[in-house]
Amino acid sequence: MNDEEKFHEAFRVVEKTKRLFDSVMEDVSDRFSRGTRFPYFIRYAFEDNGNPWRLVFMCRSKEQKKRKSFFAFCYTTYSIEKAPKDMSPKDLKHGKNINCGKGVLWFDPNGLYHYLRQTPGNHGLGCVVDITPHAINRYTERYLKPKGLQLEFDQKVENIMNRWRWCDTEGDKSSRKYTKDVLSSYDIFMQGGGMLRGQILNMTSMRFFTYVSEDMYYSNQLERQKDTLREYQKIKNRGVKV
Repeated sequence: MNDEEKFHEAFRVVEKTKRLFDSVMEDVSDRFSRGTRFPYFIRYAFEDNGNPWRLVFMCRSKEQKKRKSFFAFCYTTYSIEKAPKDMSPKDLKHGKNINCGKGVLWFDPNGLYHYLRQTPGNHGLGCVVDITPHAINRYTERYLKPKGLQLEFDQKVENIMNRWRWCDTEGDKSSRKYTKDVLSSYDIFMQGGGMLRGQILNMTSMRFFTYVSEDMYYSNQLERQKDTLREYQKIKNRGVKV
């Protein structure tokens, strides 16, 4: 499945997901009100065109519970069994197998990335995000394994979403070299350190191609992380749902 097919498949289920989202909200609110351990997840499964999808609601803390704030995301997985022929020399140097395995296509049915949603040319469609097998594998190697965490694939996705905090689109543009037709870099800094390195491909699609641990930072990346997470906290303290 090429990029165009992957993103088309994801947009096919946007409306179905929104209907499911609306239909379960009462149940979600009731279950969150009784939650005592955080992060707290509520999961719903459905199929579309033979592909399994998961709609997940997450409440990170007691504070979010009091504010009746939660984060929702919907995702499906895809698999790459062998490395693509057009792999970059940099990826080849690190070995083909790291690029194989499961990747994730996801979107937020309640916000669909406000940053892109308000961008001219997007027309309110929101954004489908591709977290590649390479990124998942690097996240496993560079974050989960050093912490002794052995998680099933769906738990890895939830772990990423729980640590996901705030983006930085202004910094290092080196990610342009990984693919053609990249509009901008888009890095997500994670709670507790590390970042997903990504690219805005067009007005409705993004790709995260690797995970970088804090000990691998260079130049001003650590300072960018501190500034970005500090801004995230300021917005959170103003009562904005993030």
